[in-house]
Amino acid sequence: MTTGQFDTDSAALAQRLELQHRLSSFDLNGWIFDLLEPRPGDRCLDLGCGRGEQTLPLAERVGPDGSIVSVDLSGASLDALVAAARDRGVAERIRTVRMALDGVATGLDGGPFDRIVSSYALYYVNDPRPLFDKISKLLAPGGRFLFCGPAHENNLELRRLVVAAGGDKGLLGPTRSSSFMVETGPASCERLFGRVETFRFANPVRFREAEEVVSYWRSHNLYDHRLEEPFRAAVEQAFETAGEFVNVKHGTAVVATPEAG
Repeated sequence: MTTGQFDTDSAALAQRLELQHRLSSFDLNGWIFDLLEPRPGDRCLDLGCGRGEQTLPLAERVGPDGSIVSVDLSGASLDALVAAARDRGVAERIRTVRMALDGVATGLDGGPFDRIVSSYALYYVNDPRPLFDKISKLLAPGGRFLFCGPAHENNLELRRLVVAAGGDKGLLGPTRSSSFMVETGPASCERLFGRVETFRFANPVRFREAEEVVSYWRSHNLYDHRLEEPFRAAVEQAFETAGEFVNVKHGTAVVATPEAG
C-alpha cells in the first residue's frame, strides 16, 4: 500500500495525536489493552509502533520481567520512543527495530511473543499474506494478536469538509486503510487463527476553534495545499452553523488467537 506524505512524518503524527488526546474523551489505549489483555512478564511485539503510544504503557504493564520489540520505519519516531522510555524508566524492556512492515516477514528475528499489537499501522503493508504468515508463526501458544485501524466511516466529517472545499468526491468512499481493516485483515486472520473477533468504537473529536480544525487537517493525509483558502472558508461556515466542529474517529479492531492445542 502506498504511504501518504504524513504516514512516516513523526512531527505530524505528534501534532495529530496531541489534538486528538486534548479534544476527545475516548481512551484508545484503555480499549486496546482491555482487548489485548497484556500480563506481567509477557513478551510483546509492537508493529508500526510510531513514537510509542502503545509501547510505553505496554512496557509498564509487562513489568521488569516482560519485554517488547518495537518496529517502525521512521527513525525519528523510534528516537522519540527511546527518549521517552528512558524518562519513564522502561528503556531496558524495549528493543527497537527500524524496518518497513513488508520486511518483517523475512527480516525480523526473536519470538515467540505472547502479545502482538499493531495500532493504525498494519494496513500500510504492500503484501499482507507473508506478513500474516509470519505473525502466526511468531505468536506463542495461548498468545493474542490485535490490530486496529479505521472503519469505513472514519473521518467522514473531515472528508466532507475537504470535498466542500473542492476536493475529490471519491474521498467520501471507503479508503484503502478501511478496506484492509474491514475485509483484507479479517480474511487473512480467518485462514491462520483458530478464533477471530472484531470490535468497533466511535470517538467524537470536538473542535472548539476553527484554527484547530485547520491545524489538524494540515497534519493529515487529507491535506492539500491547493485547498487552503476554500477549506478555511468551509470550516468557518461549519462553525457559523453549529458553533463547533465534531469529527468522529470510527475504528475497528481484530483480535486473533491460535488454534487450541
